[in-house]
Amino acid sequence: EWRKLKQIIQKARAESTSKNGGVLWYDLFEEYIVKQVDRTSEDDMLFYVRSPTPQLPAGDGDQVLEVFRVEDHRRPDSRVRKFSWLETFHLNMLLHQFEYVLTCAVCEK
Repeated sequence: EWRKLKQIIQKARAESTSKNGGVLWYDLFEEYIVKQVDRTSEDDMLFYVRSPTPQLPAGDGDQVLEVFRVEDHRRPDSRVRKFSWLETFHLNMLLHQFEYVLTCAVCEK
């Protein structure tokens, strides 16, 4: 399975400069991340990386991640161009391979 995935990733990287490159990464994301997430556990979060734009370059303190549960009807599909599907795929590939605890805090003045 991993050997096949490695070959697919290499092919997608080679084609990612084409106009349909984002669709290839989205397809990999759906096949190897979304379909593999255990919907019965609490670990069903998917992380989406926004693409930087000229109006909102990365690093300006703007939100660069969006998080959705697998079953969320608002979860983006391949037509949503504001996400970097290559980075989204790789981030989720890493985050879903390890067991960890994510702690968040909200600070208000």
